[in-house]
Amino acid sequence: MHRRQFLARSALGLAALRLAQFAYAGDAASAPLALPDALKDNPLLDFSGLPRFSAFTPADVEPAIDFLIAHNREQVEKIATVALPDWDNFFAPLSDAADKLARAWSVVVHLNSVKSSDALREAHDAALAKMTDYSAWLGQ
Repeated sequence: MHRRQFLARSALGLAALRLAQFAYAGDAASAPLALPDALKDNPLLDFSGLPRFSAFTPADVEPAIDFLIAHNREQVEKIATVALPDWDNFFAPLSDAADKLARAWSVVVHLNSVKSSDALREAHDAALAKMTDYSAWLGQ
């Protein structure tokens, strides 16, 4: 069986078993973010469906990535204090926060590849340094 078919069938099977959190991490059960007013219209922070590529501008990158990295750090710090970790208080919030950051970052990386501009390259490079710092912090 080809990888793509396997993944599609696996996701459908998990969804049929009502294990939607395994089928797609960005489902309706994902925790909504409490966004500050300045970020409410940022398309990188809209996780309600497919990315809004047409609404994206390079100016959206830094505030969205900064917010999501801060949110992820808060989640990790909060989770680190849990005495008895289980799925609901450890893996689910950590996975949800990481998924949101990965989804926003993937939009930036994709658009930098297919519709690059000087402004987008600068925004991407600045955010890449922050993503690298966060990844190093998380791995320690």
